[in-house]
Amino acid sequence: MEHFTFIATPPQTISTSVIQELRTIYSADGQLVGKVFIHALSHVTFRDANGNSAPDPGEITANVDRFFFTC
Repeated sequence: MEHFTFIATPPQTISTSVIQELRTIYSADGQLVGKVFIHALSHVTFRDANGNSAPDPGEITANVDRFFFTC
């Protein structure tokens, strides 16, 4: 499951993504071990510093604010 927001207010555009995915874990011999949820919150920001509407070096930043597993 993923939720996202996209906010464009030139010269800045921000995309935020929240992800929760169910995964099955197996042992090396193929036996079912259990299930986990992957949780992640990330942001991508584009700041058009020179106003040319194209991504240039240094104008895009990306970060993961949270990333963890639960059983």
